[in-house]
Amino acid sequence: RGKYMDRLKPEFDVLDAKKAQGFEVFVSFLLNNYPPPRAMPTSEEKQSSKKRLLFAIRAYHPDKVPDGSDDESKCKFYLYEHIAKLLNDIYEQSEKGATLDATSTEDEGKEGKSDKEEEKEKDEGMFV
Repeated sequence: RGKYMDRLKPEFDVLDAKKAQGFEVFVSFLLNNYPPPRAMPTSEEKQSSKKRLLFAIRAYHPDKVPDGSDDESKCKFYLYEHIAKLLNDIYEQSEKGATLDATSTEDEGKEGKSDKEEEKEKDEGMFV
């Protein structure tokens, strides 16, 4: 496993950087550079970002990579595994209230608070 991870480190760094640019940028990059074994809907199709994210998580799951014992197959497996982890991380962040759109400074100040938590703080501030 270690030799494959070392070999894929530069690709992992690029994927991590693209993920930081936002969901749509990340998915576009994935589709252009690492097409999944199964076709994914394009952003033009009328689907919510969350549905596209869930589809991407399924499409890039390492179990979808054809089996093989050669180095290329193993590298592809570990690459898809890393992509799936990044997509799952985006999903977990979205469940905590982060948007799936490109990252913005507006979201950075929220520090992971949900809309309900922010509303409650506003309400509490009114009664002080």
